[in-house]
Amino acid sequence: MRRSMPLLIVLALIVILFVAGCTRYNSMVTGRNNVDKFWSQVENQYQSRLDKIDQLVNTVSAQVKAENKTLVEVIQARNTARNAINQTSGARGDSLNQGTVNKYQQALGEYERQTRLFVNVVSEQYPELRSAQAFQDLRTEISGTDNRINVARKDFIAAATDYNNSIQTFPGNLFAGMFGFKPRGLFQAEAGASKRPEIPNNFNP
Repeated sequence: MRRSMPLLIVLALIVILFVAGCTRYNSMVTGRNNVDKFWSQVENQYQSRLDKIDQLVNTVSAQVKAENKTLVEVIQARNTARNAINQTSGARGDSLNQGTVNKYQQALGEYERQTRLFVNVVSEQYPELRSAQAFQDLRTEISGTDNRINVARKDFIAAATDYNNSIQTFPGNLFAGMFGFKPRGLFQAEAGASKRPEIPNNFNP
């Protein structure tokens, strides 16, 4: 009996480590899947706002000369944003790193900055747009997407932070290294993509 005690202790430790490892692994898989799920919601909400901004630009540009410099720039920024979305579309797992999130933010932020500039310029050149009902409706719809985007971003940040903590703190970091779990990217606090596309007040009829 005494001789078998060390063996029993070793076996018990192996069983405990195995159970702990399985539990930790399953927890990290769940966390990773949650990050992917909330990222999908972020993509959907940003896509919705981008579509509304596109409609806004199309509504305004219908009365703007094709050679208008700001129109050309906003279209270029729109193409850049669309390319970024296409490149990051479906980003999941390890591809959802900080570089991917940063690229996504930067492209959308630049498009929104160009849109604000564009709307400010044409509001001075084409005052009749101030009372256009189509513009007013789009302005309201764009504003309505802001809260949904903020909620989606907060949910994603919370899920990604929890997941990153679980794989970077002991003993999770040991299992993360063994099974190849990697950190996920986060939105930066002052990134341009987090700012709403402000529509100038002088568009109020």
